[in-house]
Amino acid sequence: MAKKSKKQSRITQTSQQPLPEPEATPKPPVPAPNQPPLFGAQLEVHQGPIPRAEDFAAYDRILPGAANRILKMAEREQRSAIRLKWGDWLAQFISMIMGKGFLWALLIATVYLVINDKPVGAFFTGIGPIVSIIYSTLFGEK
Repeated sequence: MAKKSKKQSRITQTSQQPLPEPEATPKPPVPAPNQPPLFGAQLEVHQGPIPRAEDFAAYDRILPGAANRILKMAEREQRSAIRLKWGDWLAQFISMIMGKGFLWALLIATVYLVINDKPVGAFFTGIGPIVSIIYSTLFGEK
């Protein structure tokens, strides 16, 4: 039991010790009004199909003809991107023309059927384009 009492006394002694003071954080120095700032950073960012001029020249020094190959690769990439955009635009245009053309063809067929006294055929031929026009007018084309 003597050992337990010693441990208990140590615990009470340790718990009664005051906590150490927290260290104060140093404040950064404040420059004088006319003095340049003490800290600075410089960031250089380059983005594009070809490297910066300095890097471009370095590639050609390391491997003669590399700059020309890089330039040709960038030109091919640009031509490919233009072709893809042109193809996408053309596909959208053809789709729009065909969609609108089909709509107009159905409306013309509806008028033809009405003129020739075919009301049931005119109804079923014209209901699609009419609903499409009403829907696009109310909710807008997306």
